[in-house]
Amino acid sequence: MKILVIGAHPDDIEYGMGGTAAKMIKAGHEVSFFIMTSGETIESPEVRRGEAIEGAKILGVNNIIFGNVGDSHVKHDQEAIVTIENAIKKIKPDRVYCMSPEDTHQDHKNTALATISAARDVPSLFFYETPSTMSSFLSQIFVDIGDTIQDKIKALHAHKSQNVKNFMDISAVGGLANFRGFQTRKNIKHAEAFQVFKHIEL
Repeated sequence: MKILVIGAHPDDIEYGMGGTAAKMIKAGHEVSFFIMTSGETIESPEVRRGEAIEGAKILGVNNIIFGNVGDSHVKHDQEAIVTIENAIKKIKPDRVYCMSPEDTHQDHKNTALATISAARDVPSLFFYETPSTMSSFLSQIFVDIGDTIQDKIKALHAHKSQNVKNFMDISAVGGLANFRGFQTRKNIKHAEAFQVFKHIEL
């Protein structure tokens, strides 16, 4: 299965579904990352892109595409939709993942809204959660990441420039994964949660 994971900034994907991405790679699926911006408001775009590439490689992902949209300037407009459409045309995914529209960060919200339009012909679209996702996020699908939680954490540590953000505390990642695992009621220690926008079983 071909899978395209979309993030607004470097590190969004690792926070939202780093464990799931690593698990999919190990299961033999073809996973690609598309990142809308280079996150240059915190550090130079070269540094942020380098961190994104390193983080992705830790998860086993080698195909990374950057959208080159300005950090904090992602809009829900035709330009954003076409930018994502171009990545979809290149990858031809069976499934797309992106952050939720229920997010307090404008880049996250607008990336999600643009993805809904751009991925209209993709069979399945799922939303993942980030540290800025709102409480209205619906946890509908859970993925056991017990075997890949350390890959996720290691990939997040690759984003060294983000250590200045107190709300991006990596130590909280394990706590959320524990809670999502608890929600399954299936003795799963670590999980990631997803909300379904559309799913067609292939």
